Amino acid sequence: KRFLNCLKKDRMQPLVSIIIPTYNRAHLLGETLESVLAQTYTNWECIVVDDGSTDYTKEMMEFCCEKDKRIQYHHRPMDRPKGANACRNYGFELSKGDFVNWFDSDDLMNPAFIQEKIRILLEKNVDYVISFSRGFKSSAPKLIETQFKEYYTFDTYPISNFNYVTQRNNWLTCDFMGARQLLEKISFNENLQAFQERNFFCKLTCYSVKAEIIPAYFTHVRIHQNSTQNNLKKDTLEYHKKLQEFFFCTWKDLKRIAPSKTVEYLFARNLDYSMYLETGFEKIHFISHKLLELKKFKAFYYYILFQLVFHITGKGYQLRKKVLKYQK
Repeated sequence: KRFLNCLKKDRMQPLVSIIIPTYNRAHLLGETLESVLAQTYTNWECIVVDDGSTDYTKEMMEFCCEKDKRIQYHHRPMDRPKGANACRNYGFELSKGDFVNWFDSDDLMNPAFIQEKIRILLEKNVDYVISFSRGFKSSAPKLIETQFKEYYTFDTYPISNFNYVTQRNNWLTCDFMGARQLLEKISFNENLQAFQERNFFCKLTCYSVKAEIIPAYFTHVRIHQNSTQNNLKKDTLEYHKKLQEFFFCTWKDLKRIAPSKTVEYLFARNLDYSMYLETGFEKIHFISHKLLELKKFKAFYYYILFQLVFHITGKGYQLRKKVLKYQK
């Protein structure tokens, strides 16, 4: 019924919203928008949300909006946290499309990007589709850096909430196009500082795995050597702190909507991280409460004892072993 309504709306062409957060990418954003303008599918709106750029983004976007009225330019509201995910959420709130595809302000679309995704969405009557991306070096556009083969493992692992949460399969945000009715159930976590997209798709796969894989490369992703993710990986401690925060937020988000197998996995990851990294009271409280709820009383006792010792001395190997022993 949803798809029949889409067809009636615009003679076989439902509206597609392309949402692009941007920050100081004026030197690259123009090329991205040219790839949107080159689409063989024409019924789209492109919503660019500026995260507070200080370069010439404003001037360039005024020119682009004048050139094609399907392109819109907005600023992240001042009462929203700085970051791409607040921009993504705000762009979604402004959008009107029956289907939505988030995109980055430095990547490029194949001309058939929208056409093929919409075709499969309608033909297969699924909630979302996943296509593939190639990565290229910003300094050498013709050189393919990666095809993200470690992500696209769908032949081995079908899409499921557990497979995605455990990263048995994965995809890039730009690979995804989904139906608005599904996306209205969730949003990007605006307070997470890393792994926000992963958190988003962990939630999404709780609500639907009715998807179709399109094994074709429709996106060229620009690889930056000094990207946030690359820099984060260079600082091992900071990287694991951000992962700890991701697992904690995702556990809280999913514990009432995910399959029990997923919730158990996330709890185990939170427990592990809390015994190797300095952990705040909120996380300790949640983990302790869960151990009591599971009637793991010995694990609870040793966990509290471990946290006291660990916070004072930075040690507690034997207590950690006992927690893990009695938690099983």
